[in-house]
Amino acid sequence: MASAPSYLRGVYYRIALLVSVPFFVLLFFAIATDYRNGRVSLETRSVQTLEALSAGSKEGLLTGQSETYLKPLAEWAMFQKETSGVIFEDSSGKVVFSKMRLPQDEIFILSSLSKMPVEGNGVIKAPSGKLLYFRKEVQSWKMVSAEEIFGYSGKRQLANVGTITLLTTPQILRQRIVQTFLLSVLVIVPFLFISMIVARGIALKVTKPVFDLIGAFKAFEQGDYNPPLPNPRERELFELVDQFRTTTTRFANLLKEKDATADQLLATAQELEELNTTLEDKIRERTRELQNAKDMLEISSTEAMEANRLKSEFLANMSHELRTPLNAVIGFSELLLEEIPGPLSPDQRECITDILAAGRHLLKLINEILDLSKVEAGKMPISFTTTKTEIFVQEIQSLMKPLLDRKFQELIVTRGEASQSLYTDQGKLKQIVINLLSNANKFSENYKKIHFEIRSDDRMHSISVRDEGMGIAKENLRHIFEAFRQLDGSSTRTHEGTGLGLTLCKRFTELIGGKILVESEPGKGSVFTVLLPLDPTNPVRLDDQERENGESACG
Repeated sequence: MASAPSYLRGVYYRIALLVSVPFFVLLFFAIATDYRNGRVSLETRSVQTLEALSAGSKEGLLTGQSETYLKPLAEWAMFQKETSGVIFEDSSGKVVFSKMRLPQDEIFILSSLSKMPVEGNGVIKAPSGKLLYFRKEVQSWKMVSAEEIFGYSGKRQLANVGTITLLTTPQILRQRIVQTFLLSVLVIVPFLFISMIVARGIALKVTKPVFDLIGAFKAFEQGDYNPPLPNPRERELFELVDQFRTTTTRFANLLKEKDATADQLLATAQELEELNTTLEDKIRERTRELQNAKDMLEISSTEAMEANRLKSEFLANMSHELRTPLNAVIGFSELLLEEIPGPLSPDQRECITDILAAGRHLLKLINEILDLSKVEAGKMPISFTTTKTEIFVQEIQSLMKPLLDRKFQELIVTRGEASQSLYTDQGKLKQIVINLLSNANKFSENYKKIHFEIRSDDRMHSISVRDEGMGIAKENLRHIFEAFRQLDGSSTRTHEGTGLGLTLCKRFTELIGGKILVESEPGKGSVFTVLLPLDPTNPVRLDDQERENGESACG
C-alpha cells in the first residue's frame, strides 16, 4: 500500500490534471478557430485588394504608362501589412510593372509566373517562405470597328488587357496566433496556480481522514476491535467512519456468538460420538430386518407366480372338464328340439329351449375363461392368414343377424377406402368384432341402429363399431377393459355378462399387433375402434395426436 505523502501527491496530481486539461483543450480550440478565421479574413482582404487593383489598372495596361497608373496602385497595395508584392502583366504575358518587398522573392516569383494558373489562388514556396498568390485577368470594353469621340458605331466586346498577381504572406497569421497564445497563457496560468493550491487543500482535507481510517483497519486486522477513528466534517467521510464503527461492533458481537456456538458444537460433537458407538449396532440390526423383508418378499413373489400358474392351469383343466358334459347337454337339447326321439309338448319345448340357452351361455363363459387363461399363460396360438374384406364383412353380418333381428335393430355397414384383403388372425379378429357388436346389441334399445365401419390407409386397418346406447361415463373408461369388471356390478343389473368380453378384445388386439380405442358420452352411445397393422410384424404405434382422438387408448 502507498504511503500517505505519495498517495497525497497522486490525488493532488489527478485533481490538477482534471482542472488543467479542459483549459488546454479550450486554448487549442481557440487558437485553431482564430487561425481559421484569420485565414478567411486574409483571403477576403486579398480578393478585395485584387478587385481594386483590377478596376484601377485598365488605363495603365491599355496605354502601357506604368509609372503614371500602375506604380501608385502597387504602392497603395504595399501599404497593406500582409501584401508581399504586386505584378502587372499585359495581354501578351509580358511583365509591365512589379514591386516586391524582398528582391530574392521577386526574381523567384517572376520566373514562376508561367507555372501559375491565369486566374485563381494558391500557395507557392518562395525563398523567404510560403506565400499566398491571387491572380486575375483584367478585362475592358474594346470597339470592334471605328470608335467616335461622342459615341460609337459598330459593336464592342470585352477583351483581356492583362493579368494582375497579388502576393500575400501568412506571417501575419503566425503573429496573431502567438499573440493569442501569450494572452491565453497570461489568463490561464494564474487560474491554474490557484486551482493547484485549491487541489492541494482538497487532497489534504480528503486523504488525512482516509489514511486515519486505513490505520484503524490495520488495527482491526491485528485484533483491536475498538481502534481510534477520525472525526471528519465531510458527510460522506463521516458516514464511512460511522459505518466502520458499526461494522466493528457487529463483528465483536459475532465473535462472542461464535464462541458460544463453538461451545454448543463441542457439546453436540460429544453427543454424536456417544451415538456413533451404538449406530453400527443399529445399522446391522436394520440391515438384518431389511434382508428378512427382502427374503419374505421374494418368497411371496414366487408363491404368487406359482399361484397364478396353478390358477391358470386349474381354470384350463376345469374349463375342459366342464365343456365335455356341457357339449353333451347342448347336443341332446338340440336333438330333443328337433323331435328326433319323438314329439314335444309346448311346455317341454319351452323347458328344453331354456336348458339349451343356459348351456350355450355357460359354454361361452367357460370358453372366455379358457381363452383368458391361455393369453395370460402365453399359450394362445396365433395363425395369420389372408381373407377378402368383403367375405369377412358378410360373415360378420350373417353371424350377427339373429341377435339383431330379436331387437329389431339395423346393422349399417360402411366401407371407406378399405383394403381388398385382411392379413391377420381371422379367428381372433372375428371374435373381437363379434364381441364389440354383441355389446352394441346388448346395450342398445330396440329399433336402434348399429354402425360397423372398416377402412384402411398406408399404415393400418381401422374397424369401428358405433352404437346408440346408454354410453359410458368418462371416469369409467379406464376400468372397462379390466377382467370381470362390470360398470353395473349389482345383483339387480339389467344386462347379463361376465365382464370378460372387452378384456379379451383388448388382449386379442394386442396379440395380433393392434390397438383399441374407445370414445363415449353418456346418453349418446359409444364408439370402439380397432387399429390393426397392415403388416403384423410391425405393430401399431400411436402418436400423441391419435391418442387425443380417443378418450382412452388401451394397450
